[in-house]
Amino acid sequence: MLEPFVLLRQLADGRLYSGQQLADRYEVSRMSISHAINQLRSAGIAVDALPDGGYRIRQRLELLHDKVIWQTLNAETQAYISDVEVFPQLDSTSSHLLREASQGAPSGRVCLAELQTAGKGRRGRSWVSPLALNLYLSLLWRFEDCSGPMAGLSLLIGVGLARVMESYGVKSIGLKWPNDLLHLEKKLGGILLEMVTETDGSCYLVVGVGVNFHMPHQYGRSIEQPWTDLTSVLGGTVPSRNEVAARVIESIVDSLQYFAGNGLAGLPSKWHPYDCTAGKPVELYTPQGMLHGCGAGVDELGRFVLERDGNRRAYPSGEVSLRRRS
Repeated sequence: MLEPFVLLRQLADGRLYSGQQLADRYEVSRMSISHAINQLRSAGIAVDALPDGGYRIRQRLELLHDKVIWQTLNAETQAYISDVEVFPQLDSTSSHLLREASQGAPSGRVCLAELQTAGKGRRGRSWVSPLALNLYLSLLWRFEDCSGPMAGLSLLIGVGLARVMESYGVKSIGLKWPNDLLHLEKKLGGILLEMVTETDGSCYLVVGVGVNFHMPHQYGRSIEQPWTDLTSVLGGTVPSRNEVAARVIESIVDSLQYFAGNGLAGLPSKWHPYDCTAGKPVELYTPQGMLHGCGAGVDELGRFVLERDGNRRAYPSGEVSLRRRS
């Protein structure tokens, strides 16, 4: 049986291929080609079947390539990256690296997937991950000392990700504490950090990043909040996925290196230009219940600061979730 991703690599150039031509190329039956085409369509790829028996995808795709991403990285980042792998399909790039890390995988391993069957969002939510249309990326990093304020690291990484988007011309980019990347209050991407502490006091961290490039509406309906993608934000002129992947990796490594040397020094001022909730009414949901107030930035530990009745209180990462009040 022909794997659909193998066929997608052939069709990605947007050219027309006859069913017989594809069957001959892969030494399979026409029925096998038809089955693979249907699988691609089920995964969200628009494939047109023409009356003469030819197939072509409706929109040319740029598939991810590990060598291209590696060669696009700057030399400073390459020094910290041990490996870049691209998979056609995974349950989750972060889950994959957590498994690899538990078996001793080195710091600096990067994993990307064209499709996630169990992509992970914050607090057990799923990350919608259609085939070959967005960016799903994770990076493994090891720390010898994990006594610092690790929870605030996701905010540093978020600031770096926002700057990457700005470098591609994305205006009005914002961050919603603790890990949402927004454009005009619609979700464009997100960050998820998962940490495992070792018995010797060291730890390893997996940084997961997702960015919407082109989210089909049939998939977007399952997203729990307003969303957008780079295709919409940039008016259809979307940058190279391989290039953006490299820039995101560079940004994550820069943030990790900064954190290793400086902790969260300067975080409130770095966060402020992108803070979507500063001075605005919010609802803050805590294990003890929901609180009304106004966003007042983050503190030096990366905690969300809520102002209520003239008083300010900081809420730590992992214990609260934030929603804008309608």
